[in-house]
Amino acid sequence: MKVLVNGVGNIGTTLLQVLTTHRDLLGVEAVLAHKATVRPWDVPQLERLKGAGVVVVGDSFAAQASLADVMHDVDYVFDAGRNGGGLDRRRLYDEFPRLVGACAQGTEKDFGRPHVLGLGMDASETRHTFIPSCNTHSALAVLRTLTDGHLDDVLHGDFVVARRSEDIGNHERLVAGNVVARHLDPVLGTHHAIDADAVLQVLGKSLPIQSSDITTPSQFMHATRFSLRLASAPAVHEVQDRIERAAYVTSTQVFDSNKVFEIGRRFGLGGRLFHQAIFVGENLLVKGDTVSGWALVPQEGNTVLSTMSAFLQRAYGVAEADERIAALAEQLLVGPL
Repeated sequence: MKVLVNGVGNIGTTLLQVLTTHRDLLGVEAVLAHKATVRPWDVPQLERLKGAGVVVVGDSFAAQASLADVMHDVDYVFDAGRNGGGLDRRRLYDEFPRLVGACAQGTEKDFGRPHVLGLGMDASETRHTFIPSCNTHSALAVLRTLTDGHLDDVLHGDFVVARRSEDIGNHERLVAGNVVARHLDPVLGTHHAIDADAVLQVLGKSLPIQSSDITTPSQFMHATRFSLRLASAPAVHEVQDRIERAAYVTSTQVFDSNKVFEIGRRFGLGGRLFHQAIFVGENLLVKGDTVSGWALVPQEGNTVLSTMSAFLQRAYGVAEADERIAALAEQLLVGPL
């Protein structure tokens, strides 16, 4: 398979590192990266990607070929371009004669059918796939984990997302104080529950959940405060056991997100953490049918396994994809933290 990552920002670079490091496991023959705008300070990064075997395409002086030159050879596209242009880019990808499929990240919710790893979703028959945002992944991981996979046990779920305002590598929107987000839906609240509800609808489920969002003056990690009422009344040790057994999540005894971020910088591929959610395990509140607590969110890293699952299911079918994802998760997931 020849794959193209369109966009070389935080998400795109993370995808490129996974694709190049684990190309044999993923069945990738060639990795291409398209960057539309190349500034002088982008060149060293592109040169490092070239050194890792990535073919850089585009119209700039740093490119090795134009997009028109390679579009006839591309089998799959990972769209990580700027927000809001996904539908226009999808129309472009549909002109690729060998295209098997394409996925887009985060904000591009109309790009295709949503896909989140761990919920039994099937992307094998879907040409266009949407990978929901990191905080939506976290909310769904909390629901999946604390119900032990029995999502219908949720009687009510409330999420408050404490968002970092800026990635550590940027300086465009760092806020000076806490900024509350507008509720976009009178029942669901912010886009996190709205997007999670859209994913659950694909599974034929509708859960009573809602979310709120506050942006904080931080550059490191998001965090989610959750409170779930469950049909059962699990004991604390049962909740801890569910977290320990659940796939694609982990726990930490660390209360400081800066320290957890540092663990990822030391031990994760490219300095990233790839868990869908990191439960603060020593800080759970369990009373009757209600479980509350905090989960830290590793931003763009926590959607990568879902992205690779969508790609592998489309390329090789669900059974083969599940085997490869299990092997990839063993390589990427560093935990407990």
